[in-house]
Amino acid sequence: LAHLKATFGDDSSKWLWGQAHTLTHGHPLGLQKPLDRVFNVGPFAAPAMLAPFSYGQILFAGMYGYLIFDHTPDSFGIVGIAVICLSGLAVAWGQRKRN
Repeated sequence: LAHLKATFGDDSSKWLWGQAHTLTHGHPLGLQKPLDRVFNVGPFAAPAMLAPFSYGQILFAGMYGYLIFDHTPDSFGIVGIAVICLSGLAVAWGQRKRN
């Protein structure tokens, strides 16, 4: 907690997950200071920040499949979609209870 306060300030309402958890892909040539801006890529938000977009893709893929191809998912597809969405909700709920 002391590290977070030192990094992001005392007001925890302004702490953002995407700022605290980032991912930078470093290149060996990026170890030298002026070259790090050229060779290193990032910082990006951690993958957990991007997970909601995956659920949006499922929704839009289903809509496009129906509107363009007149296709609806079969029972296995619906069960698979439900498993993916419910497992994501369970993880989010578990993280919320832990924090």
